Amino acid sequence: MRSLFLRLVFVSGVLSSGASALSLYDAAPLVGLPESSVAHYSVSTQVGYDTNPQGTTYKPAQSESMYVSANVSTRYAEYESVDRLSYHARLGGTRYFGDRGGGEGRRYYADCALVAELSHAFSAMSRYTGSVRVTYSPEPSYDDAISRQSRSGDTLSWTLDNGYHQAIDSRWSWNVSGTYSGTEYSGERGRYDNRQYLSAGGGLQYRDSDLLTYTSSISYREELREYGLNSRSAFFSVGFQRSLDPMSSCSFSVGVQGKTIGGSSQANPTLNVAYRRVVTEGLSVNWYLAFSNENIDSYDSYSNGSYRDCATWRSGATASYTLSPDVQFTFGFQTMLTQYSDATNRAMNDATKYTIMPNVGMRYRFTPHLVGNIGSEYTYYRYDRERRTSYTRVRVYSGLTYEF
Repeated sequence: MRSLFLRLVFVSGVLSSGASALSLYDAAPLVGLPESSVAHYSVSTQVGYDTNPQGTTYKPAQSESMYVSANVSTRYAEYESVDRLSYHARLGGTRYFGDRGGGEGRRYYADCALVAELSHAFSAMSRYTGSVRVTYSPEPSYDDAISRQSRSGDTLSWTLDNGYHQAIDSRWSWNVSGTYSGTEYSGERGRYDNRQYLSAGGGLQYRDSDLLTYTSSISYREELREYGLNSRSAFFSVGFQRSLDPMSSCSFSVGVQGKTIGGSSQANPTLNVAYRRVVTEGLSVNWYLAFSNENIDSYDSYSNGSYRDCATWRSGATASYTLSPDVQFTFGFQTMLTQYSDATNRAMNDATKYTIMPNVGMRYRFTPHLVGNIGSEYTYYRYDRERRTSYTRVRVYSGLTYEF
């Protein structure tokens, strides 16, 4: 596979095609119309304490550590009837001070991201959307199809997406899309899960009313792994998107996945549910639930074998409560459960991996330009195979952001 440097060059070169986040949280339709905003800039710094940054299950090897991080970021959005453009970029890093660093003996980590989207309407009936999302950090989020949540090295994740939507009449429309994405870990422990995805598909939508749209889609995906078995999957799903009221929306789809891996074929169900609620003052909630048969973290370096069946549940929720114009509380959790079976090596028993991550935080605006925040995250990870191994991790932090 190409080096991380070449990957970064490639991703930077396709920025002109546009970009957008493809998080599982984004499955539900947006509530209301997007608003344009001028360019904003911010400088942030944070001090924290991490009880087990490397996610080690062997307690004598765990190392607690203080850390400090800093970044600069910018965001911009312009939404017109014909062209729409938005971007968010962040550049920063983290420094650990513990005896063993923040994992695998490392003390320095990157904290960089680029998210951008470009959309162009050819007419009132057709629109093109291009998107790119790139993160280079030690801990991408589970809602971006990541398999581990520990500082096992910086992780490059990218998604490049192009789509075209065409309305047939006032009710019927169709769309096609193509996506290239991947994840590459720089750390020794994570590198066995390096992978890329190539996918293409299309869909048909029927707009029953201003509030309800029925959807159907078919797609094909190649999963290319650096270690272990590649796989191919074909998906077919049906569902709907519905606006529940002016402040909330939801989506639901169910389908079937035909997966071919290691000379065997299997059929599996799929499920995707999402809910979004945006309130000007008060409570704001995002939630998702997804199930499919993945090919993530399926290679065992000790046995030199792979699992062909990886039934995976992902779920997450975020909520924010605005107590006053200056005070906001945030809450959230993410979970991931994968059941591994049908191994290529008979010495590999069936296994289950489970992770849960709740978090809580508070933001306080001291001035129109200065914002403070405090928060805490808890991680519980469990791996059941011949015997159970697990670890816990607590991270607490406090920081300041200056916006201009």
